[in-house]
Amino acid sequence: MHDYVQVALDRPTFVGAVPFRAEHVGTLIRPPVLVNARKRFQRGKLDAGSLRALEDHAVRRAVRFQEEVGIRGITDGGLRRADPHLDFLNALLREGGPGEPTRWIAQRPDPDSAALCVTGRVEHVAPIRLHDFAFLRSVTQAVPKVTMPSPTSLYTPGARDAISVTAYPCLDAFFDDVARAYRAELRALAGAGCRYVQMDDMRLASLADAALRESEDSGMDAPGAMLLRYVRLINAAISERPPSMMVSLRLCCGRVDGPWLRGKGFEGMTDALFGALDVDAYLLEYAGPDDFSGLRFVPHDKRVVLGIADAKDVTPAGRDDLKGRIERAAKFVPPERLGLSPRRGFSTSAGHSWAEQSAILRLVVSVASEVWGRV
Repeated sequence: MHDYVQVALDRPTFVGAVPFRAEHVGTLIRPPVLVNARKRFQRGKLDAGSLRALEDHAVRRAVRFQEEVGIRGITDGGLRRADPHLDFLNALLREGGPGEPTRWIAQRPDPDSAALCVTGRVEHVAPIRLHDFAFLRSVTQAVPKVTMPSPTSLYTPGARDAISVTAYPCLDAFFDDVARAYRAELRALAGAGCRYVQMDDMRLASLADAALRESEDSGMDAPGAMLLRYVRLINAAISERPPSMMVSLRLCCGRVDGPWLRGKGFEGMTDALFGALDVDAYLLEYAGPDDFSGLRFVPHDKRVVLGIADAKDVTPAGRDDLKGRIERAAKFVPPERLGLSPRRGFSTSAGHSWAEQSAILRLVVSVASEVWGRV
């Protein structure tokens, strides 16, 4: 145990059966009619009520699809969002309370940038995912899963100048506000009965890249120091969740051609990440050849979902290979604490058709049933 972070030791090992043996990481292919509707809305050609009605219809279809496939942790597929993260983050970074004119104070410096420019204080003005969760819960008998960006999404290492010095002369206050806002959001969700939250994190995965770690200068944003700061931030953000709520951390590999985790597995994470974070489970995306050795640092009270299934596995030989990879991972984490998911979400994956999406998810459910006897 490290002295730089408090880890809650009185939480139950698992909350029910969550995460499930067969998981998906939330995003589904957006129907063309919904993509076009959102473009019309952004041009002022469609009102918010009409867009919401189209989203409701798309989410209902997505729920039926997931249930038919056999997925038990049901999401809205990210179908209500043009950007998987920016809507949530913008809701924490806006001026004006409910009913007042909104002026966003967060933006990307350029379309390809992963950083946000924060020009004001971070504040939880109103629940962000609550309305969406309530609808999702009303249209499924399975477990509704809420997805949101990790709190680390609001700060990019080396981008101190993207955080307003006027609003935050000290970065500690910025991270405190971020954690406070997330605690408020989780309280709202818990009060509505939500018990499964998935946080998507791209920052921690980037710190696992050995080349990046070697190239960074010393200082606050050096990989080692930044990793500890991120761990503290996530732990503070989820510290007040009730025992009935499971929080899983999805460690994203980024773009399909992203610069990190190419064959590096999660070796660079060490126990500073797997041991000190107070999340209940990890959803790990493997972008290259599967190196499971980093899983030896996962504590005995956490589950791991292996993001290793892809289109190439939808063959008899591929299925056998997939089972072999699960068996190799089980050398480091006992099989009863493992699960299976696709390598990544579908809305950002180039080239996937609806049929391929269905085939991959059905593969995940089928293999999980064969390996564990249940999903």
